[in-house]
Amino acid sequence: MSAEDPHAPMLGSLAWTLTYMGFIDQARSRLSKALSEARQRERAYELVLILNIASRICQLIGMSDESHRYATQGLALSDEHGSYTTRLIRRLTAGLG
Repeated sequence: MSAEDPHAPMLGSLAWTLTYMGFIDQARSRLSKALSEARQRERAYELVLILNIASRICQLIGMSDESHRYATQGLALSDEHGSYTTRLIRRLTAGLG
């Protein structure tokens, strides 16, 4: 999470919680806002975090193609910014470990 402005990561966490509570439409709405904010800020770690959450939520609700798309985006961004730990997490989430 970013100490500077935790809004996008908190929206992602809220989306995760809403998913587990069964409020899928609300979760997807918060997730969309989180992704939009993270992309606008251009903070790689924050965006990879949100992409990870998006990928996992999509796995949970049976949207495997979308889950794979988010995972692939996260992997590419991790590669671009050289984050080994984040890349490993992304690979495992994408089922590419």
